[in-house]
Amino acid sequence: MADPSNLTFVIKPFLSESEVEQVKALEETCVNFDHAALKLELDYKLCVAKSVNFQGEEMNEFLCYDNSRLVGYVGVLSFGGSEPEVCGMVDPQYRRQGIFDGLMELVKIERSKRQLPSMLILTDRTSNAGQAFVKTLDPILEHTEYEMFLKLPWEIRLTDDMKKGIRLRKATNQDADEVTRQNAIYFEQEGKASEGQPGSDSGDAEASEVASERRIMPEEEEERGMTIYLAEVGDRTTIGKIHLDFRIGQGGIFGLGILPEHRNKGYGRALLLSGIEVLLQEGAEEVYLQVNAVNENALKLYVSCGFEVTSTMDYYRLKL
Repeated sequence: MADPSNLTFVIKPFLSESEVEQVKALEETCVNFDHAALKLELDYKLCVAKSVNFQGEEMNEFLCYDNSRLVGYVGVLSFGGSEPEVCGMVDPQYRRQGIFDGLMELVKIERSKRQLPSMLILTDRTSNAGQAFVKTLDPILEHTEYEMFLKLPWEIRLTDDMKKGIRLRKATNQDADEVTRQNAIYFEQEGKASEGQPGSDSGDAEASEVASERRIMPEEEEERGMTIYLAEVGDRTTIGKIHLDFRIGQGGIFGLGILPEHRNKGYGRALLLSGIEVLLQEGAEEVYLQVNAVNENALKLYVSCGFEVTSTMDYYRLKL
């Protein structure tokens, strides 16, 4: 049992490199104990903090120390202005002592300051402790994602025919409107899939309004380690996009989508394979992606390209 007088709660806009290492050590302890995954995005957040456009005014890091030992952590992250995601942990030796409650109270205060209508609370489906805590908040299950890793060595040998004539062009800030437009289309259709409705190319204007606050500047994202590519064929006709993240030997695939008018031509598979090839050529020793659990077509595609499910993450929406 920890002595409450020795516990110190700290809030910060970002973590230093030494603090990131402390959080990673705590993460390893918790993962080994719970046999469950955490989505902390520490390396991405460190890159964001180092970027030239980072303001550092909002509090995103919430830590609890027993003297100098880190025993609890909660992090808040927004990707490109999207709804903030919250994920955290407490050292197994320090649980049931109100540490996570204390950290979440600080998060709620910060949320009120920012006047955020909601946040997404993340917990692994297999984490008994995480699921039990989240249920006390009376949240709404927003969606579930599978994290998938590519089985290596990769057995697919990519040929020109398999690429379907796709060329990857690195997006610049001049492409921000196109990236935003595609995000809006895919965001709307993913929402329909979650509701059991088929996606369609109707309602682009409404979808654009929903995603208007999620405008991403490609060159700023590249500073943070995420490179956005537009997929083109023929005379520079844009058919979709893919976001590739590479850091410390690990490659991530995000934001993959094919525009509705170019689907059912094999472009989705070709774009995914091209993205894998880029990451492996850059030296990735692991390649991963995440997929909404209701997106059966995407799940089948990823499995056919060599990915396997390694964890299941539930996203709960907590409203004010």
